[in-house]
Amino acid sequence: MYLDGEAHVRASVAMDLIVTGLVEEAKKKGKKVSVAYLGSPSTCVAVPKECYDASLQAQQEAPFWQKMLFLKPKVVEKVTADTGETIHFNNGLVVLQGPNYALAKTLQMWRAMLLREEEKIVVSTNIAPASRTLSVTHNSFLSTFLDGQGHFKPLLTFEAATASEVLALLLLHDIFSSLSSTHPSKPLANPLLLFSKKSIHGGLWRMPWQAESIGTPTFVLGKVWKYHPEGL
Repeated sequence: MYLDGEAHVRASVAMDLIVTGLVEEAKKKGKKVSVAYLGSPSTCVAVPKECYDASLQAQQEAPFWQKMLFLKPKVVEKVTADTGETIHFNNGLVVLQGPNYALAKTLQMWRAMLLREEEKIVVSTNIAPASRTLSVTHNSFLSTFLDGQGHFKPLLTFEAATASEVLALLLLHDIFSSLSSTHPSKPLANPLLLFSKKSIHGGLWRMPWQAESIGTPTFVLGKVWKYHPEGL
C-alpha cells in the first residue's frame, strides 16, 4: 500500500485499526490469525553485524571516482541492549520520500512488534527491495534515481514482478514454516531484530555511503547512463 503525502499516514492508521480489530475478533472466537506487512528499505532498522562489517569494507574498496565525490561514509549506530547484545541500526531514510512515508512505515513496524511480542501471533515483515513499482515510477525523480543507483555497488533495483515473486515465497515460508523467525516461539534478543532476520534490501544495508549522500550523483547518472541489468 502506498499513497502520496499525508494520505499514506491516514491509510496506515486505517489499516492498523482493521488489523487490530481482526486480531481481537480472532481471539474472541479462538481462531488463529497471521499478519503480514511489507517492509521498506527506506526506514531505520536493526541490521546484522555482517552488514555493518560489509559497509566498512566497501568504504575501503570503493572505486576512485566515488571517493572523489566526497560522499559521506555510512554511519551505523550501535546500541547495547539490556541483554548486553550490540544492535546495529542502518539509517535508510530518504528525505525525498518525506516525513509522511517514514511515519507510515514506522507505524507498521511498531504494530508488527507488538503483535508478535504481546499477542504471540505470526507476523511476516519481510523488507522489500527498491523496485520499479507503479508507485515509484510515476514519480519522475524517484524513477530517475533508481535508474542510476546501480552504479553504486552493491545497490540493485528490482523489477516489480521479480520482487513480488521472491516476497511471495518468503511470505509462504513465514506462515507455514515453524522454523521462520516470524514465529513468536523463536526468541529474539530484542523485538527490533524481527526486521533484520530476513530482508531483500537490495544492497542498501551493505553500501559504503549514506543514502542521502549519493542522491545527486545517482540522479545525474540515472539521466545519462541508466543501469538496467537483465533478470532483476
